[in-house]
Amino acid sequence: MPPSASFVAGCVERLAGVDARVCPADALPWTDDTFDLVLPQLVLNFLPGVHAGVEEMLRVTSPGGTLCACTWHYARDMQMLRTFWAAALELDPRVPRERGTTRWCSAEELEALWLEHGLAEVRTAATCVRSMRSSGLVSGTAATTTWGVPREPSRSPPRSAPCGACVRP
Repeated sequence: MPPSASFVAGCVERLAGVDARVCPADALPWTDDTFDLVLPQLVLNFLPGVHAGVEEMLRVTSPGGTLCACTWHYARDMQMLRTFWAAALELDPRVPRERGTTRWCSAEELEALWLEHGLAEVRTAATCVRSMRSSGLVSGTAATTTWGVPREPSRSPPRSAPCGACVRP
């Protein structure tokens, strides 16, 4: 889910007919079995309650649908973040280590998360995102993509979002 109203507004503006909403990941406003494909992209490692978020994503995934997540692989090729953390540690050796602050980034962690939530046909793949800067420098960023198929449709009773931001029908 986009974390801010400005992200949602930009999505709706650029993609006609898209139903984009700001809401907590653990209280999605769509009915059960709404989507054939659910794509939490660069989101899982920012969720305070990742398990509740995954359960909600499964709830809105239709039978035979696919849940496919992608997260940055912070331990590989994240030069920008490694530079940031190196500078932070140089300024203050007490700052938390990068490796200890990120979770759900490796293929093993994501596969285990999917299996824990009952997904079948789980697959993971390394992804490399390349970008060209105006200076002509090409940078590569590693990501991990994991997908799976729910074994059976999730059925949870409708309830309102904890913060009242959105209500499931």
